[in-house]
Amino acid sequence: MGDILERKSGASKRVGLLIDYLKSQSYQVWLFTTGDAQDFRQNGVHYTYYQQSYQDYCLVNDLYKDAYQSWFDALNFETDQNHQTSENLESSEHWLPWIYYQYRFDSGFINYVKKLAKWADTVILEYPFWALTVGDICQQYQTQLIITAHDILAQQLDQNTLLGKIALTEEIKALQQADNLICVSQDDRAFLKQYHLSSLVIPNPVDINQETDEKSMEHLSLNKIKQPFCLFVGSRHDPNIEAVKIIQQIAKDFASQYRDLVCQFVIVGSCWEPEEKHNFLAKGRVSDQELSALYYRANLVLSPILSGTGTSLKTVEAMAYGKVVLGTTIAFRGYPVTSGEQCIICDRLDEYGPLIAQWLNNSQKKKNIAKNAQAFAKNYDYRHLYSSYKQLIEKSDKLIRELPEISQRQQQH
Repeated sequence: MGDILERKSGASKRVGLLIDYLKSQSYQVWLFTTGDAQDFRQNGVHYTYYQQSYQDYCLVNDLYKDAYQSWFDALNFETDQNHQTSENLESSEHWLPWIYYQYRFDSGFINYVKKLAKWADTVILEYPFWALTVGDICQQYQTQLIITAHDILAQQLDQNTLLGKIALTEEIKALQQADNLICVSQDDRAFLKQYHLSSLVIPNPVDINQETDEKSMEHLSLNKIKQPFCLFVGSRHDPNIEAVKIIQQIAKDFASQYRDLVCQFVIVGSCWEPEEKHNFLAKGRVSDQELSALYYRANLVLSPILSGTGTSLKTVEAMAYGKVVLGTTIAFRGYPVTSGEQCIICDRLDEYGPLIAQWLNNSQKKKNIAKNAQAFAKNYDYRHLYSSYKQLIEKSDKLIRELPEISQRQQQH
């Protein structure tokens, strides 16, 4: 979540909205993350970025790769599987499960976590990577630990491989450290239950009250954008990159098959470097104002996602703008929608061209779907969903013990 202040990726938007909610409920917030070392306050929030030394990073990484090779060799000691060893060395470069070990023995990191746990009544950990370290420290300081599982990370790997088995083991061990565990969909909740993990579903939220002044949206200059256009928004994530490649082909096929129709295919976000080629335009990162204008003026939002875990925040974000989203079943994973009512679901990529041609015009049916989509998205406003976090925070034993002291200090002032 390196772009936590920019809030461009789905994860950073979820966390950013959680910060907004906690501030609105008068909680003090200290956000600790990794990146270039810095410590500052902004808009009432304390931000600390921890930077691991390059030497520590290399040491842990080398130890992990060496241990991983030993595990693999041990499993295959009796058989000749040299060709598999080569594939295994490539697999050890994958960020899972190595990321679970990156900070586990980092004394500087551990000392920062101790400061946080001593200061806080509740620690909310986004993703489970640091959970073994943070969980142990939170127990020492009797600080409640809430872990948010944005998705089931191990599902990104083949569970029949050594890599997949290690990643799943580390993920379950990490999630077991939580006093309260949050997931984002009923499917994830069911998966966790298989491992005797009880969780509360808090879906990915949106901000329904985004500023969308229609007049400013209509008159804001959108460089190189032509009407009509289809929009895709995504961060630099493998499923998004794959989707852009699919959209490139859709754009090419559309231009040749529908010569009498003009349609531009616009990509926004770090998922693709800026590029312009015929009816395909990738803009890269844009300002929040320009993104709102693009959503507002787009004829359709496309989401031909073929893989992914958790739920897609971008999907419900587009719906919140009253847009018709044409996407795959995976794009709507975790959302109780019906094709033809709140969205259009299609898993046949060769049918996207005809569907786009059909839905470019503002028919009454399209207006109805857009209206239903916006009504659906209202159920995912962060002010409503995040009240569950508040309920958990206020059950913190540490907070309950400190309430008399806090009340006394307030009376003295």
